[in-house]
Amino acid sequence: MKQSKIIQILKTSEWESKYGKMYSITLKLENWETITLNKKKQDAFKLWETIKYEEIEAWKKRKEIVDKKSESNQWNPRSYFTSVAFQIAFQNYVWEDSYQFCSNLARRIYADMLDNYETKEK
Repeated sequence: MKQSKIIQILKTSEWESKYGKMYSITLKLENWETITLNKKKQDAFKLWETIKYEEIEAWKKRKEIVDKKSESNQWNPRSYFTSVAFQIAFQNYVWEDSYQFCSNLARRIYADMLDNYETKEK
């Protein structure tokens, strides 16, 4: 794992993935490396910010290492609802039924939870 400060944001390009709009951001670092990271936000990085990253493939792709402390302060309802929906579905799962039934039940529970959550937020 490497760590360095961002000294320059060289290039930002936009592209579509199966997860929606993504941005490839090329950064010049204080340790003289130039890396490209993919993010969902165009302004994900700021100058002189310290980042941690590692190579994840033989052809030198890299990913940012996010500290667990910073992630724990951000509550993601979609992630939480997904885990709860599958937990409820598997608790009610009858082994004679198919896995597809359980998966469909979890999707319905997730959709109901998300609809109710978004309604209360408005």
